[in-house]
Amino acid sequence: MTVEGSFGAVSPANDKAASLGIFQWATTKNAAVTKDSSLNKFLVDLHDRSAAAKTNTGLDKVYKDAWKALSDKGLSVKNGLVQLNSKTPTGQELEDSLHGTMGSNTSLKAYQILRSGEQIDHLLDITVAPGPLGSVFSDKLGATLDSSSGGAFTLKSSKTNTHKITFKKPGTAAAIRDTVSSMRAKTYIYNLYTNRPAYASMAVWRAFRGGDYSSQVQTAMDTLIASWTLHETTTKVKKKATQFSEDQVRALNDPTANAALDQIKAILWVNKSTESLAEETLLENFVKEGLEIYARRDAKTDSYVKGRPARLASTETGDW
Repeated sequence: MTVEGSFGAVSPANDKAASLGIFQWATTKNAAVTKDSSLNKFLVDLHDRSAAAKTNTGLDKVYKDAWKALSDKGLSVKNGLVQLNSKTPTGQELEDSLHGTMGSNTSLKAYQILRSGEQIDHLLDITVAPGPLGSVFSDKLGATLDSSSGGAFTLKSSKTNTHKITFKKPGTAAAIRDTVSSMRAKTYIYNLYTNRPAYASMAVWRAFRGGDYSSQVQTAMDTLIASWTLHETTTKVKKKATQFSEDQVRALNDPTANAALDQIKAILWVNKSTESLAEETLLENFVKEGLEIYARRDAKTDSYVKGRPARLASTETGDW
């Protein structure tokens, strides 16, 4: 299994994020831990499993013993947010307090391995799409990814900079498992996922959608905005809307607008029924686009970005 560090590993001193363990579960370093961070979820999940454990054997014992080791260090949970000595800690405070126990307690080590395996399993169910970091490629998309929630995407027009349109995930949207079959291909994706979870599905999406779609998307957005504006003018709406949904546009029964919706959705999502890539093409594109994401998002130092090719290339040490 690919890992990111030792059981008690912490983040480098110059990293803006604090992180712990073999999967480097992370949160903000010098600010209060955030509820949606992978480190908070890791710790709260262990707390909840321990609370639900009914026996003192098997995994129940692992959960109980692992959580006791952390609660002995002052850890607790309040309203889904981890607390340290009854206060919301910073990521740095969590690192300082917990790294020793994370690296030495047998049950905590076992839980780290278990949780890592579960997360890697879950990875294959993630939808192939731009994801929360889609704005990294706004220049290629022709619109800004304003938000991502529940599988839907809201795009903001790069021309008007005000109009926003929400698109629903189609039933034909591919998950990562629909695009890869061999363990070699999956391991390439695992290797990137452990270091940057949010990059994995985005890199697969870019493997399919590596071109420049700015002209197509902007033209389609213009069509949708024009159709909606005409509707408001025709119905004499007093308060003009700058944000509307796919369902609202469909209700206009405008064939041109519906075609524009379909065109954008075909770019945002990969169709599991009609689209596929040969493995070598997929992996070649995946590595190329993954490294491009690093270059755009993680240009901390030249050496950091330059080290990424070797990490991904290490996948080939396996006996495939």
